[in-house]
Amino acid sequence: PGGCWAHFSVIVMDGFRTLDDGDTVSFLYEHAAQDGFCFRAFRVWPPGVDPSTELSASLQHGQSGAYESTITLHMDDGRILSGDEADEFIRRADDQSAPD
Repeated sequence: PGGCWAHFSVIVMDGFRTLDDGDTVSFLYEHAAQDGFCFRAFRVWPPGVDPSTELSASLQHGQSGAYESTITLHMDDGRILSGDEADEFIRRADDQSAPD
């Protein structure tokens, strides 16, 4: 109900990842408020594609020439986390907030 938001990076396909209105797909989703939607897809695949196919390593590891982002966390106790340390902190926080 209300649709499901999906980022192009979660689409399982070779080459340029895009979907058009009306495309038939399968997807896995989570309850999350995202740009006006109540659900967010975390894996999307069109018919004939194996959903267990690994997503492109270049997108998984930030090696794409399309974009790059970084995060630095300034903690209340004075610590500054960046790179892998910040990523690990965020992953742990996400794990703790995920519903059982």
